[in-house]
Amino acid sequence: MLHYIKFLIVLTSLCLQTSTTRAGVIISIGSVSIDPGQTEAIDVVVRSDGNDNLQAIALQIALASSASGSIMFGQPNTEHLSDSNYVFFGDSTALANMGAFDFLSTSVFLNDTYNGADITSSSSDVLLSTDNKLLTRFYVTAFVGATPGAYVLNLNVDTTTFYDKDANVVEIFVPVGGIFGTVTVNALAVPEPSSVVCLGFLGFLSCFLPLARFSDQRSSSKHGWSSRDRLERWKLSTESS
Repeated sequence: MLHYIKFLIVLTSLCLQTSTTRAGVIISIGSVSIDPGQTEAIDVVVRSDGNDNLQAIALQIALASSASGSIMFGQPNTEHLSDSNYVFFGDSTALANMGAFDFLSTSVFLNDTYNGADITSSSSDVLLSTDNKLLTRFYVTAFVGATPGAYVLNLNVDTTTFYDKDANVVEIFVPVGGIFGTVTVNALAVPEPSSVVCLGFLGFLSCFLPLARFSDQRSSSKHGWSSRDRLERWKLSTESS
């Protein structure tokens, strides 16, 4: 709840300012393949279509409802705030607050929405160019029983807002179909039938051979035959035949 209140404070401080729209930044959400039971990181990057100033960000990314029971967001951390390619590297209010502006929320199912925000601690602008800058990094976790397949992550453009220091809204370019990434849950490998048969046969041998040796040893012990005695008896039987 405390994180949510802080996030609302950030949004309110941005929205209360008189603003005009300016173009335009391009946001890209990464995609990842993941095995059931694993957690993976996904980067979100931002660049300008020319040169844009940026001083504050508030964004929201949601999992599609089809991901329910298979994937959820993992708990955020501050790792990306110290990345040298982070958009507000060395000037991050979120880092000074130990990442308190990043948190998870629930829309349709548990932890299906990631929320992030930051403002330059100097209140100055950062100049964006056509080079990608790290906007945020979040984590996704696939449940052990996750259904294999591709699941979509969408940037919620209605609740994602960027500003410069003069309170101008920095426009986000939204292509047809929206801004999204994909999480692909891999299918667990199933052993080939021939492999199962081979393993079964090896298992049988591992049980049978020790028993055969034990039986042979008991027979030899019962008749008082040593291995040498048995070899001599075999030679005699072959010579007599």
